[in-house]
Amino acid sequence: MRTVYLRRAVSGALVVTGVCIGALAVAQGVTGGFDGFWGSKYSSRATQRAPNGALAVAEAERRSRPVPNDARSRLVRWNQIAIDASGVDHTPIQEGESRVFGEQLGPGRSSRAMAIVHIAIADAVNAIYGRWQSYTQIEGAPRGASVEAAIAQAAHDTLVAMYPSQAPSFDDALTEDMEQIGAAGKEVGSRVGRQAAQLVLAERRSDRSDAIDPRMDVEFDPGDDPGKWRQDPISQIRSRSARRGGMWRRS
Repeated sequence: MRTVYLRRAVSGALVVTGVCIGALAVAQGVTGGFDGFWGSKYSSRATQRAPNGALAVAEAERRSRPVPNDARSRLVRWNQIAIDASGVDHTPIQEGESRVFGEQLGPGRSSRAMAIVHIAIADAVNAIYGRWQSYTQIEGAPRGASVEAAIAQAAHDTLVAMYPSQAPSFDDALTEDMEQIGAAGKEVGSRVGRQAAQLVLAERRSDRSDAIDPRMDVEFDPGDDPGKWRQDPISQIRSRSARRGGMWRRS
């Protein structure tokens, strides 16, 4: 039963990615940063009130939360860090920020990123407990490996790969965790989490999620027929997300 459940959960996470594809254009086909993606009628009042930018807000929120005291609360912490990373990624950059807007732009790529993070965590945990079928076929972990360290490392490494311009923030979060986690099994747990992240990222490397999306009136013509892509009347985005070949599917 657990094997079936995990298989369905993993498949569901990736299916969510595919379902979201057509909703918005993605970064490679959009110019002009935030305005180019969302259109001139959208703005972010929250970041206008935050002089240091969205990433500073997310970091302050992270530090204000209770310190995790077990594997479950450690998982919740990194889930929130991942969600915040996606939110920051879609927020306009303030003066003085060094991050990049739209590294995983739109619901398709952002949900793919969340799936990668959580599958890496799941496989790291499973390598220690050995109760479910693995997505990456990761080897079982040595006895005594720290589950908390594995969770933190797997989440950190996948987030750095998905949102490299936010890496210093993820590094700080991991340092905080490693200072809090007990010494017993911590180094081994970190290695397990690192391996899980590497395996998941390698598995998804050729899924064509980085393909440049076609431009309206260049690679394709929009239409009013059912099932045809139409330009958003507000943002006036001129590119569309497209399902091509192996995109979003497991290789």
